[in-house]
Amino acid sequence: MKGVRKRFIALLLVLLSLLLITGCAKDEFIGRYNDAIELVGDVPISWNPWLKGERAFGSTHYTGSYEAEYAAFSGTEFLFGGTSLETVEEGKLSISCVFEATKGEAELVFYSIGGEPTVLAGSDAPYEDAVELPVGSNYIAVRGKDFTGTVTLKIE
Repeated sequence: MKGVRKRFIALLLVLLSLLLITGCAKDEFIGRYNDAIELVGDVPISWNPWLKGERAFGSTHYTGSYEAEYAAFSGTEFLFGGTSLETVEEGKLSISCVFEATKGEAELVFYSIGGEPTVLAGSDAPYEDAVELPVGSNYIAVRGKDFTGTVTLKIE
């Protein structure tokens, strides 16, 4: 997270410098700032060489599919999401998730900047529902505790 914070601060300084140098209008600056925020928000999602499974993004980093086979997995994998100062075009995500557990526990978790992580599903039953995306940071993750099994996730 420290690396992400440093990148965010660097981008913020660059944007502020651009504002001072170019004298751009407030709306234009906010648009550029939002673009930078979205770029930084994609970092935890767009590049993760340690994912246990295969992920395919949809039209954005908020949508797509993920299939994985886990063996004694303990930890959290952030799979889909991002950050924006504006309402994202998806607005609402339709999520379906199936865990097939042979050992341990797994959860599908929704992280949003406005509150505590919300457990959407456990490894004991399939999940199919919609989630509203508030403005800010929103991520979907799989969290496991000594989990052995598979997960199939689809977000539209």
